[in-house]
Amino acid sequence: MVALMRKLRAVGYWCTDPRLLPSQEERFPDPRALVHPGWRSAERPLILAYLRSGWTFARWRGYSHCRFRCGVDCTQMGSRCLTDGLWVWPEGLPHYVEHHDVYLPAEFVRTMTRREWRLPERKQPPTHETHGEPDDAFWIAWGRREVARFWAEGWMRPARSAGCSPRTGFETPAHAVLTLAPTPSAPSLPRSELHPAKRLPAGASPPSATYSCLTALADCLRTHYRMGR
Repeated sequence: MVALMRKLRAVGYWCTDPRLLPSQEERFPDPRALVHPGWRSAERPLILAYLRSGWTFARWRGYSHCRFRCGVDCTQMGSRCLTDGLWVWPEGLPHYVEHHDVYLPAEFVRTMTRREWRLPERKQPPTHETHGEPDDAFWIAWGRREVARFWAEGWMRPARSAGCSPRTGFETPAHAVLTLAPTPSAPSLPRSELHPAKRLPAGASPPSATYSCLTALADCLRTHYRMGR
């Protein structure tokens, strides 16, 4: 029966935690590069309600965790995948949108608006047993494009120092008093285990915005090269 059903689209799945061993999930984006404060602020409550109203697509034996390491209890991140009949997303996705200002693909939001923010009535909602694994090609391609744009626009690498933004987990933009540390073996995005940015010595002049943006762009191009291999 699975072969006869149309595959659903995956959305909202993230790369692994940097403390874990590499896995196939590294194809997924880092949510810290998808932060957009104010994104659809007027529609945000409707988006959150829609995400939380999804049907159960699959249940898992363990809980998810927040990739921002914000301290939220893992039980609040859920252990299910939800669906609206077209898309499949993790139960914890609303947490990222509500508490970390993570934005979602316009295609996904259009589905919500077209349905007037309500799931259609169905006697038998789709499940993993009836539809199989969701298709993640769209989500991976969208994530790569958005993460690459994030770096190209001149943001710093993810940092674990005291100066990072409490909402994004990233250091300040490219013109701030932090500099990138170019490394010949920089890991490919969207992997979350990236080298922290280094602070400038006391009294040193900050790098120019042009230099930092060019360095970030070089990282972006190197990322695209590695992803295409």
